[in-house]
This record gives sequence, C-alpha cells and structure tokens, in this order.
Amino acid sequence: MKKLTFYLSLVQTVLILLLLNNISKAQTSFNISNQTTGDTLFTIDNTGRVGIGLTVPDAGLHVSHIDGILFTGTLNSGSIPASGTGMRLMWYPRKAAFRAGYVNGTQWDDLSIGTYSVAIGWNTAAGGDYSSIGGFKFPDGTVQASAAGGGVSSINDLSDGKTGGSSVFLGSGAGANDDGMNNYNTAVGINALYSNLNGSFNTANGYSALHDNTTGSNNVGLGFEANRNNLEGSQNTIIGSQAGRGNVLHNKSGNVFLGFHAGFNETGNNKLYIENSNSSSPLIWGDFLFNHVVINGNSSHNTLNRTFFCNGIAGGTTAWYNDSDIRLKKNIETISNTLERVKKLRGVNYEWKNTENRSEGLQMGFIAQEANDIIPEVVDDSGEYYSMQYAPITALLVEAVKEQQEIIKNQETRTDDGVEIAEELRVVQLDTSAAWIRI
Repeated sequence: MKKLTFYLSLVQTVLILLLLNNISKAQTSFNISNQTTGDTLFTIDNTGRVGIGLTVPDAGLHVSHIDGILFTGTLNSGSIPASGTGMRLMWYPRKAAFRAGYVNGTQWDDLSIGTYSVAIGWNTAAGGDYSSIGGFKFPDGTVQASAAGGGVSSINDLSDGKTGGSSVFLGSGAGANDDGMNNYNTAVGINALYSNLNGSFNTANGYSALHDNTTGSNNVGLGFEANRNNLEGSQNTIIGSQAGRGNVLHNKSGNVFLGFHAGFNETGNNKLYIENSNSSSPLIWGDFLFNHVVINGNSSHNTLNRTFFCNGIAGGTTAWYNDSDIRLKKNIETISNTLERVKKLRGVNYEWKNTENRSEGLQMGFIAQEANDIIPEVVDDSGEYYSMQYAPITALLVEAVKEQQEIIKNQETRTDDGVEIAEELRVVQLDTSAAWIRI
C-alpha cells in the first residue's frame, strides 16, 4: 500500500512538472529509470497510459514486476469505492470482497455485498458471506449463474432467483410479478408463473409453466408450457409438455391431464385426460363431476352416461365376474312364467346403422323396446336410447328350460297312464268276447 501511495504521489509530481515546462503529451512521453541499472521504473506515454516497470504500457495501467502486484486493506474499515449501475473492476477491503463485470442495479452496493465474497459477470450478486458467483447472458437474453466456493446464502443471491412470502422462484422471469405475500408458490424455469399476482399454493416446473396464471391457486404444472394459458383456474394437476396449454386464455379448474399435449384443447372443468397427443378422444377420458370414465373416447361416445364405457371392442382372457352372494340380496323369488315370456321374445339378426363406433356386419340380439314389455328388469329406458343387459337373460332361460322339462315329464306320465288304461280295456274286451262265445 505504501508503494502504491508513493507511485501515485510520483505521478502527481510528474504531471505538475510537465505542465510547468509546457510539455505536451502529444509531443513526447515521460519515464523514470534506475540510473544504476537503466531499468524503467515508471512511464506515461503520449496517450496517457501509465506503465510501472516497463517502457511501453499496453493499458491505462500496466504493471510488470517479478513480484507481481498486491492490494491490501483493513477489514471493516473504509468506504466502498463505487456503487450503483456500472461496469467496473473493484476491490473492496472493508469486506475483503471482489467484483468484476457489469450491474444495472444495486447488486454491488455495500448492503448487497457479503464479506469475503466474489461476484463476476453480468448482474451477479453475492450477498452471502464466503459466497462466490459467476454469471453470463445468452444471446437470447436469458441469464445463467453458477455458484461456488462457500456458496450463496439464499436464492436471492442469484440473478435469476428470488424468495419472498413463503414462495421460491428460480429462473429468469420466474414469479416476476408475484406480490411477495404469503402465497406459498414454487416455480422453477424461465418465466414459470411469470404473471402470478396473488395466486397461492401453485407449483410450476418448466419453461413458461403456468405462465399466465394470475390468481389461480392449488395448480400443478410440470413440463414445457404446461397449462401456460391458465388465468384464474384452480386445482389443476397437469403434467406433460404443453399439456392443457390451449391457444387462448382460459379459467378451467379441477382437471387432471397426463401426457404430451394431453388435454391441449380442453376448456371444461373436472376432466381427466391420459394421452400422448392433443386428441380430444384420449386413451382414457374422465369426468370427475359425474364419475364417468371412457376408454378411447370422450363424453360424446358415452351417450347413455354410463359410469364406464369402452369405445371399441373389449375382451379378456378370463370371465367377467358379477357379485352374486346370497348375503348381498333380498326379496329373492324364483322367476315365474318363464316359458311364456321366452316364447314372446323375438331374437333378431341386424346391422348397425352407424358403424363408426359400433361393429360392422351381421349381429344377433334383441330389440330393447320389444323386450321392455316382456322382461323390463334388464332394459334401461332412462336415456335417449334404450339399452339391455344380456347376461341376466340366462337366468330366465334356465327357468324356462326347467318349466318345459316339467311339462314334458307330465306329458310322459299321462302317456304311460294312457297305455295302462288301454291295456286294461283290451283285457276287458277280450273277457267280454269270450263270455259271448260260451253263450
């Protein structure tokens, strides 16, 4: 430090001498040399550059010495050399801190500098003690920062991170408009939850995930632009690249979308989409409000509002079991008049008019309207279209066969009785004939 003070005093003296002797820097340069060795000790060239230990300085201040250069100071003493916006190389002895680069705010002001900290690059901040951070700006305007050494004391020390009001935001533009109150939001990714004002309990992970959300709460958006255009919708769980994104602002709530582009165009509430495209007929579609599930379709295919509907051919390697335990049933009665009812049923062959969602070719079955007058127990006429349960008809057929077998048995009995009577009549006739012959 004493050497530096000496040199600075020497510079001032030289400048005064130059002025007194009318020496113009445009005409010559000034240097001081060691008279014994001839080595140059100090130089000011005709452009104003200062050299220490060399004749031709290459910078505003150029130092060349076998022992290097040293800056010292006293911890907790002195003032900060510069503050505010600007480009600078700064050693701050009061906090033993070093800064190099550019800031456009207060990142390098005294209150933002941690003791024993280092910050290098564009808008970097190292407010924690023993912290080190370097950063740079990409051509597209995004900023990347990396921390090392003793680490950063908080996310707020990162140029692209902030915390506040029980929320955590990491990424350029993440939570940029959050009001800082106790919203309990978490956003990771460039512009994630960018527009959020006071929406709470949201989790956004991915570039522009939940970007337009302002007041919506309890949302989860994971993936590139997941549910990006949601404005005020709440309680959505949306996972997948551009899942639930939409092309316009929306306020849908209570949805669960899973997969690439799943539910991309859905604008309704309380829907389930499991799909790897933006198809409106996903592999699995559901409605949480009415507890409906559709396989390979949506509500337009489930016209009878069934709890479970398969839009296509279904099958399996084992039978479908229905609950049938007697302990679960009451008012048990044997089906009556079964044969007569079976005789009234009309089995038909037919073809479906619309084969887009139904099987092509010749089919076999009943007409629900006809069956409704005979076996209403298995017909559903509550919707726009009638439908039937075919499996329970088996019970009717079983009892009809038993009833028919009883009739056959009775007929056989009567036939046997008739044979015996005929035989007895024949014997009587023979006896009578014999009596006439004797007379």
